[in-house]
Amino acid sequence: MKKYFGLVLATVCVIGLVGVAACNKKDDNGTTTTTTAATTEAPTTEAPKKDVSLTEVHEAVKAAYGEMYFPNMPLDAELLANLKTIPADLYSEFIAEMPMISANADEFMAFKAAEGKADDLEKALNAYKDYLINESFQYPANKVRVQASEVIRHGDYMFFVLLGGGISMETEALGEEAMLAEAKAQVKVGVDAINAFFN
Repeated sequence: MKKYFGLVLATVCVIGLVGVAACNKKDDNGTTTTTTAATTEAPTTEAPKKDVSLTEVHEAVKAAYGEMYFPNMPLDAELLANLKTIPADLYSEFIAEMPMISANADEFMAFKAAEGKADDLEKALNAYKDYLINESFQYPANKVRVQASEVIRHGDYMFFVLLGGGISMETEALGEEAMLAEAKAQVKVGVDAINAFFN
């Protein structure tokens, strides 16, 4: 009986070692990194393991910014197509807002892609971001801010974040590099709030 138990124990140990080895990946430089099944904070194109409510994400983003959340004009599908060049056939659900005051650059958009349209939706959002940075008219204070905008993807869920309310006069006095750093830090608040739903 002891011999049989020892054989079973040895088999379990071997299986355990194989499982650990399977979770390790060797990099090109020879180092070994360990991966886990948990989703990282970085955005991913893999499908989330659960459905996510865009309304709950939107509320969490607004709560994260508090009084510094400025988008207050909801966009419908027609405005999304005309103003943001995002056609309605690319998504099944959405929430999109921008400020009524044109001098403010803040925007928030959240989508669940239509079936089979996730890649096209991501391309459309990145094309819109490129347009803002390279072609759109922006007030001087917003030229740096649009460069900090982010497109986030989690499977079929996509988000566009350009939030934070603006750059302080003290930072403006330090130059463009400091302004961009502050704008990125402001956008990161929203990105972190979104990513928390997918971790």
